[in-house]
Amino acid sequence: FGNTFENLWTRYITNEGWAEPPGDGSLGGGDNLIDIYLINPTHVASAGADKAIGDNPKTSDVVEKYSAPGFLNFTSMNYFDKSTPVDEGNYNVLAAHEFHHLIQFGYATDEADDKQWIRWFTEATSTWIEHRLLGEDDLYQRNLASVFYATDACLIDTEPFNSGNIEAGLRGYDLALMVEHLNRQYGENAIQQLWKKVAGELRYKAFDAAAKQWGTSTDQLFVDFALALIGRNFGANGKQLDRVRLEGVFDTEAKTSFTPQDGISNFGFDVVEIKAARQGNLELSLSGDDDLKGYVVAVNTTRKRLELIDLNKTAVIAPSRYSHIYTVIYNFRRVEDFTQCHSIDYSLQAFSGGSPLTASVSKPWFENFSPLTHSKRLDRDAFSKFQQDHGEAGVPIASSAVNADQKPTFTINDFAAPVSYRVTRPIDIGGLVAKGSEEAVALKYYKQGDRSKYYIVSSSPTQHSQLSDAYNFEGRESEFRKEVSGGATLYINQSIGVIVFLSKGYLFTLQATDGVDIDRDLKMVALSLL
Repeated sequence: FGNTFENLWTRYITNEGWAEPPGDGSLGGGDNLIDIYLINPTHVASAGADKAIGDNPKTSDVVEKYSAPGFLNFTSMNYFDKSTPVDEGNYNVLAAHEFHHLIQFGYATDEADDKQWIRWFTEATSTWIEHRLLGEDDLYQRNLASVFYATDACLIDTEPFNSGNIEAGLRGYDLALMVEHLNRQYGENAIQQLWKKVAGELRYKAFDAAAKQWGTSTDQLFVDFALALIGRNFGANGKQLDRVRLEGVFDTEAKTSFTPQDGISNFGFDVVEIKAARQGNLELSLSGDDDLKGYVVAVNTTRKRLELIDLNKTAVIAPSRYSHIYTVIYNFRRVEDFTQCHSIDYSLQAFSGGSPLTASVSKPWFENFSPLTHSKRLDRDAFSKFQQDHGEAGVPIASSAVNADQKPTFTINDFAAPVSYRVTRPIDIGGLVAKGSEEAVALKYYKQGDRSKYYIVSSSPTQHSQLSDAYNFEGRESEFRKEVSGGATLYINQSIGVIVFLSKGYLFTLQATDGVDIDRDLKMVALSLL
C-alpha cells in the first residue's frame, strides 16, 4: 500500500514535474509527511485539505495564494481477510485520483471561502489523471454521456444530477474530457500551466490568464470544446464517443421562431439544428440576455469543411453551401458559487434574404462527425418515481412509442407484459459501456407474483456493424460465448445473465436475474428479435 503512493509520488512529482504539496507540520502524524489514514468509512476514499497557508514553500516558480496541506482517507487494503484486495488494479487507480487532489491542494484550495467553484476542475483533473494511469486511451472507455447529453448544465455544479438535471449526473468528473481536450490542443504541459494560474488567481481569472498565455480567450476555450464535442474531434478515439444531444430542430420552412424546452445554465450551451430551404439566403436572429453568445456551425460533408459564423444577434447564411447547419448558444454569465447557477431563456427567429457573412473559423471537417439527434429532457419527478417503483434509471413511455423491431415476439412463460421506459444514456452492464449509440429504450418483464425476478430488453440505434465496435469490452470479450444464429452473432455471458448482439440497426442488450434460464429462455427472446 505504501509502495503505491511512493510510486505515484515518483510518477507525478519527480517525473512529470507537478508541484510537491506542502507538509502538514505537526498535524496528524506529527512528522510533516503526508498522512494516509486506513479506516472503514462508508466512502471508500477521500482527500481532505487542511487550513490554507498561502504560498507553498515547496515551489519556487509560482507564488500560491491559497495553498494548503492535505491528507487521505482510505479503507483498509485487507479486503476479505486477504493481504491484497481482489480489485488491486482499480484500487491503484483510485489512489492516483485522490493523491492528485493532494497535489492540487499544493496549488490552491477553494474551500477557504466555501464557494467551491474549483471543485469541478479538481474532479475533472483527477479523473483525467486516473485514466491516464491506465493508458492515454483509457478515458474514452469511460461513460461520458453526461458531457454530451447535458451540455446546458452549469459548469461549476459538479453534481448537477442533484440540482434536477438528470442527464448531467456527475458531470464535473466527466469533464475530464475537457481536460483531455486542452491537453491535446495546448500540449502535454497545458494542464500544469493551468494549475499554476489557479495558484495565483481565483476561478475564471485563472482560465483568463491561461487562455491569454495560449493566445486565446476563456470564452473561445469553451467554444472550441463545444466544437470538439460536436465533431467528436478526439482522433481515432472520437468514434467511440456519444453524439451531442440536440436541444431541438428549427424547421425554418415551417416556423419563423424556435423556443427551447428549457434554458441554458452558466457556461453551458445548447445546440439547435437548422432546417432550411436550399434556395436563397437565411437570416437567423438570437433573442435573449446579453450574456448569451451565439454561433452558426455549418458543415459541408462533401468539401469536408466546418465553418463557424458569429451570431451576434443576427447572422446570414446560404444554406445551399452546407449539408448540416447548427446554432450553438452559450451562456457566458459568470457566477462564483454553484448555488447561484441558473438558466437563461432564449429564442431564435428566421427571416429570408440578406448577404451571407464570412466565417470567423473555417477548418477541415471533423472526421468523426455524425449528424446529431434530438431527445427530450428527462423529467426529474417522473425519473425519481420510476426509479423508486422499478429500480431503473429512466422515464416511462407508452408501449406504442417502441418500434416493432425493438419488441421481442416471444415472452418467457409466467412473465407479465413489460414496463416500457426511455434511458438517455448508453447501456451499461457491469462496467461494459455501449459506445457511440443513441439513447436506449427498454422493456422490463416481471415474473408474475415475484417482482424480484425479471428480464430487460434494451435497444438503441447504432451505426456500428461489429459488436466489438459498439461495446467497450475492456479485454473481457473472452467472458462471452459467441453463437451465430438467425444471421446475427449473439454474445452470451451466463455468469452475469447477459446476451448482447446487433440486429436491424440496433444494439440489443438482454439482461436477466437469477431464476431465468439464459441459454434456453433468454436466448429465445433474443432469437425472436432477429
